[in-house]
Amino acid sequence: MLVAVLIFTGCQSYTKEASDNINAIRNIQDQSVAAVRAKDINQILNSYSSDAIEMPPNEPIAVGIDAIKKGWELWFSDTTLMHEKFIEKVDNIEVSSSGDLGYIRTTSHIFIKTANGNKEQEEKNIYIYKKKDGEWKLIVTIWNDNEPLEEK
Repeated sequence: MLVAVLIFTGCQSYTKEASDNINAIRNIQDQSVAAVRAKDINQILNSYSSDAIEMPPNEPIAVGIDAIKKGWELWFSDTTLMHEKFIEKVDNIEVSSSGDLGYIRTTSHIFIKTANGNKEQEEKNIYIYKKKDGEWKLIVTIWNDNEPLEEK
């Protein structure tokens, strides 16, 4: 009986730890979406590891925080993008059994002003997080579009 109680208690603490990790990653993602809407690069960069990698569609890989910052500056300078309307829906969050690696899969919607009126662009995203010194940091992000962007 005592063995069953110990096993059950052990499973509960792991489940709580996994749940806490998933909630921490979800919270970081929610803060990042709010920062995108506000065009707050510093808040966005707070979630990244200094050696993070970003893999945007149809662009070179950005390695390190300085390159990633330049990408965000360029994106925010595009006045055809309606940043304040950016939407991102979490599709899935998983955390490794070791509790130090996790990913989040999302679908986002970007609204663009085009010559033919406003257009909604759907993207698929993967964000990979690693726990460093007890804090979740974004280490890799990659995304792509469901269709090519319309000419502006």
